[in-house]
Amino acid sequence: MFLTTMSNVSSIPLQPAADISPADALWAIIRTQSAAVRKVLAEKLLAEQKAIEITEQQEKMVRESLAKAFEELDKGMAKPDARSLRQAGNQQYL
Repeated sequence: MFLTTMSNVSSIPLQPAADISPADALWAIIRTQSAAVRKVLAEKLLAEQKAIEITEQQEKMVRESLAKAFEELDKGMAKPDARSLRQAGNQQYL
């Protein structure tokens, strides 16, 4: 096991600061990992992307449903509120 001490660190020559983006720095770290670790990271990234796509699809369906409902409401085509169908006066909808 290699332990870094202050004497080891001081003997490393300092490099001039380079313009490295956070993505490039992260990629450099990922590239040094084992194949198994890179595979797990890739699987997690793909799963996260899939979850984002599902959420976006659900949001699109809700937007479209709300747009349709408001359009029907504006045209006077609104459906009765399903929560109140069992109340008196709404028996014709059952």
